[in-house]
Amino acid sequence: MRVPKSFPGIVIAVVFLAAVVMVAASYAMPNRADPYDTFKRQSQLLIDQQGNALTVDGAQRAHFNVNKLAKGKVLTEDVDFLQQLTDFSNDVVELSKSARGISAASDRLASYPKVREYFDQALTLERNGQTLSLGKSGIQNPLTMFAIVGNPITEALGMADCGIYWSLKPTVAKNWVTMHVNDSIATLRSWGYHDSHIPYAGWTRPQTWHPWNCGWHTFRDNAVPLDYYTLREQNYSGWSPRGEPNPEVYVSGPWPYSTWPAYVFWWHQTH
Repeated sequence: MRVPKSFPGIVIAVVFLAAVVMVAASYAMPNRADPYDTFKRQSQLLIDQQGNALTVDGAQRAHFNVNKLAKGKVLTEDVDFLQQLTDFSNDVVELSKSARGISAASDRLASYPKVREYFDQALTLERNGQTLSLGKSGIQNPLTMFAIVGNPITEALGMADCGIYWSLKPTVAKNWVTMHVNDSIATLRSWGYHDSHIPYAGWTRPQTWHPWNCGWHTFRDNAVPLDYYTLREQNYSGWSPRGEPNPEVYVSGPWPYSTWPAYVFWWHQTH
């Protein structure tokens, strides 16, 4: 059989096209052999889309713009996840101001199945002692950093510095210490605490840690007056960061990244 002179060029073109298709498919198609594939893929999206498809406005309301995503490169289930996480994060902010507080957000979570699955995977990953290695969305040694929500560099750095589902800050809650005092409420106020007015959230002493990435008052010490003479306290003195994520998300900030309230909710539900 006679081979046309153009045959090698045709073969090269076909091989190149096949390679392109395979790379695109590997990005957009899930790896069913890896039980954490969905969690890893969606976590990478959270990094990549900060300040792009995922933003927050000056009124502390998160936004997801699906038109900012590269067409054909993101699975429908991942688009749903980003939208649900954004909506749930906004719910956490609003419900934390309500009479029921965080418990109301727990009930609302049932309306967001993609977020619930992601939260479960995050907890399973942690309990199994597994780590997650993710890309940095093109960030290469930024020389200046300041917590500007909506800036993709500072928001991705905020994840690494301030805490995210695969890199918790802190990794555990501080142990409770019971103390006997004279007038527990007056004592807490003299120590810089205030009643958070969020049901089951106790009293808060705001802490600021790495404000250039994490904002102000995004962490806290926690305390509970049990009676006139007794109080319990979680004092994070000496820890890095100094404090646990502050559930008073509506008075802290700028947030490390757009969906920070959802992470704060998850941390307190699981730690």
